[in-house]
Parts: sequence; structure tokens; C-alpha cells
Amino acid sequence: MSLPTFPIDPASLTRDDAINQIISSIAMEELGLSHILNAEGEKLQYLLGTLSGVSGPVGVTVDQILAANASVTSLLGAAADNQQALTDKLQSALSASVQTGPTGPTGPTGSSMLSGIQMQIISVPNKIINGNEAIIFDELITNTNSNISYDVTTGEFSILSPGSYVIHWWVNADGSTDPSGLAAVSIYVNGIHHSSAVTPTTTGYFAGQGLISINVVPSIVTIVNDTQYAFQLSWFPPVQGGILIYS
Repeated sequence: MSLPTFPIDPASLTRDDAINQIISSIAMEELGLSHILNAEGEKLQYLLGTLSGVSGPVGVTVDQILAANASVTSLLGAAADNQQALTDKLQSALSASVQTGPTGPTGPTGSSMLSGIQMQIISVPNKIINGNEAIIFDELITNTNSNISYDVTTGEFSILSPGSYVIHWWVNADGSTDPSGLAAVSIYVNGIHHSSAVTPTTTGYFAGQGLISINVVPSIVTIVNDTQYAFQLSWFPPVQGGILIYS
């Protein structure tokens, strides 16, 4: 069995090359150990006269066989210790941390914070929302997005920047003139229906939401009583509705 070979110029090795060399050396040691163990086994077979194709020695005593067995046992113990050392070395090589390369260029700064507008209805109790009429949210709670504005006289939200926007709205109704007892409120974008919420119980809280994509600016968003019948807002509590638009 020939000896292992190593690179002539170790200085040219990369970190990955060095780790691969360590793993290769462990494999070579395992191969050499297997040859040694095989030779020890054949030694015992020779003394016992059981080695295929070879005649064993004549007149071998029991003491000689026991001495040979003790020698093999001692070698197996050393091999076991060596095997543990090789296992530890292999685990260290396989778990070696990846070398950190140079720091790359800094990427563009993105926006990680949500921003939007929040409003509510605190108008006169029992306010009537006529059929096909935009709901007026008359009190501004907060507006952290300069690209969203609101006209309190028309109920129109103006969105000035393209993107995706989430809308959550709610109202607290107290009866409808619809003979079927239904109420429907819808989101409209530039006069085009987007989504609706319909309730068969026109007394109490109901709500809706939508995810809209704005490609053309400015775009107008309204929340509309989407039936021909009027419904009434509750007289209690003081807040009869609210809306949140954010991106």
C-alpha cells in the first residue's frame, strides 16, 4: 500500500481545499487500518492452519496461540482508540464554519412601515345614508400617508401613488327602507365596483374589506350604499362607523 500524497505547495490551498484534504486523509487512514486488521486476522488463521492456500506451522502450542490472540486483542484496542479519534476529526471537518467572504454593496433602502389614513363617523345620530350615496366619514383620526387625501364633502379618497392598498370599513346600522331588509355597502374605485358586504340584518354592526391595486393616479375610492334604498346609522354609540386605508 503506497503512502498518501499531498500538494507540493500547501500555501496555494483554499479553505475548502484544506477541509477536503483532511477528509481524504481520514479515508486513507481508515483504508490503512482495514489492511492492518485483515493482516491480524490472517495471522491467527495461519497459526490455526485455517488460512486458505497456506499450510500452517507444525507443533504450535496453546501458549503460542494465546500469545498471538493477546497481541491481536491489544491491536484491536488501539484500533478502537484510533477510530474514535478519526470520528472526532471527521465531525470537526464536516462542521467547520463556512468562511465569510467580503461584504457586498449596500442594497437600496426599502420601506418597512405601514402608512395610511383612518377616519370615523361621529355625525348626528340616526343619520340617513341614501341609496347609491357615498358614506361620509366626518372625523379624521390620523393620516400618515401623504399620498392619500379625503374630501369630507364628497366622501372621496384620492390616492396619488400607484401600489396595493388595504381597506377596512365598518358601519353601525339601525334599519333600512329596503322591503327585503337587506343592506349592501360596496367599495368603488374610479366609479367601478370592487367588492361588497351584504347583511340581512340592518340593525347592528357590519363591515367589509378589500385589497385594491392602483395603477392610474390619481384614483378615487368611495364607500357607497350600493342599493336604491336608504339605511339609517345607529343613534348609539356615538361613533357610527370607521375606515382604515393603508399600504
